[in-house]
Amino acid sequence: VGDYIGLVLSTYALVLCILFGLPITLLAMMVFNIVLDCFLGLIPLLGDALDVAFKANLRNLRLLEDHLISNDGKCGAGHFNLIFPPSTEFLPKNGPQEVFVAS
Repeated sequence: VGDYIGLVLSTYALVLCILFGLPITLLAMMVFNIVLDCFLGLIPLLGDALDVAFKANLRNLRLLEDHLISNDGKCGAGHFNLIFPPSTEFLPKNGPQEVFVAS
């Protein structure tokens, strides 16, 4: 059951990529990732380990990001501005954290 729920969610992400107007070759690679992930998950016992190792949605996200970055944010649906925050802002600071207690 879980593999089919993942298939539905992956298909929804694929539909969004179709609405973005991505090229058919990129969509075909995404479909291959989704189908392979679904079939790998059907293998008893080994399928669970393969599900952890083969992450179709992350692969498809990487394909989408690479396409948008290489085309300067342009796709069939328009132009997207890609802004990545610096990773240092989200890392916890070293040392003890101050705690504010309202009295």
